[in-house]
Amino acid sequence: MGCAASRPQADAATSSVVVQPVPDKRGPDVAQMPVPVTKRDSIDVEVVQKDQQRTVAKQETPVMHQVKGILQQLLLIPAEGPAACDDAVRIVQTGLKDVAAASLAACSNKPGITVLVSAHGAGATTLQNQLVASGAEWSAPLAASKAAGSSSHHAVLYRTAATSDAADSLPKDWQQVYHDAGLRTFMAVPITANGSTLGVMGLSSTAVGAFKESWWEPLLSILCTGMVPLLRSSLMTGLVELMTALHQTQNAYGFAVTLLQGSCNLLQTYTNMTLGVRLGLLSPDGQQVLLISSRRTSSSTGNSRERLPTSKQTASLIRGDVIDAADDELSLHRLTANSTLLKDAVDRKVARFLRNTAAYLEVGVFNWVALCPARN
Repeated sequence: MGCAASRPQADAATSSVVVQPVPDKRGPDVAQMPVPVTKRDSIDVEVVQKDQQRTVAKQETPVMHQVKGILQQLLLIPAEGPAACDDAVRIVQTGLKDVAAASLAACSNKPGITVLVSAHGAGATTLQNQLVASGAEWSAPLAASKAAGSSSHHAVLYRTAATSDAADSLPKDWQQVYHDAGLRTFMAVPITANGSTLGVMGLSSTAVGAFKESWWEPLLSILCTGMVPLLRSSLMTGLVELMTALHQTQNAYGFAVTLLQGSCNLLQTYTNMTLGVRLGLLSPDGQQVLLISSRRTSSSTGNSRERLPTSKQTASLIRGDVIDAADDELSLHRLTANSTLLKDAVDRKVARFLRNTAAYLEVGVFNWVALCPARN
């Protein structure tokens, strides 16, 4: 108690000190300047900047975060062609919330024709039944034509259907997945660059009235920029034009000629190598292979026009006989399917590749000699 009474009374008043302004003798201009704040009331500029960044990040919508992450993944895709496009569509479908299906279609150089490049999610198998779409009755050509007629080139095609009667007004492909996969809301976003439409990205949802938020359209337009390099690749462009040419053939003979000669030209352009292309058709019983090859070299097919086959040529193609006429476009041979790469690929349901054909042939000759000891 004695110690408490001995404390100076001035300490009790330190908790409410009032600082009076002190006149500055240096002049009125200097006296009006604020005195800088120091000690524990000072503010670190870097801390303020970090706090502002955190505040802005919290204000961003979850969809914006999703789109940023998807764009980063799209930019990291190293390859080109169908495999790269397939990875991109898968990333979009799995990365965006409430998106039950996603697809990517590339525009052909012929107006009103698009080629389905990839589809993932609900109804993907149904969409893959129609790879080439032509006309406004399909969603991708309709969206592409709508973008071509819009000055902004960001016209989005949007449809939603709650009943079967409402689904009758949908484009054909959306009608099919409405019934087969239970999809109810659809959106097709054109992919544009330099004033031209390169393709269309499609999104679908099982909910009625989905994608109505105002930020969907601009965010998807940003997302479509990640698809531009994939659709602009030389391999993808060549494949789309080849698919368009195959779609316009009138019969099986013309289809085989276009496939063999077009794919040969495409591979030679892409690899800068002279490659041979043959088409193998497996018989229904899996015992025989019809091997079809083109008699023309890739250098002579540049200005060639598709010829209509004669009845003899068409019948020969169906029967699988060998065509020996020198002026025929195709050469056909019937082979036994056993021990062929085609039969092995069909049985395994995977593609087969040979890195060393010489070694493969040596093994084949060795097995043939082992099976024929008398001839050895």
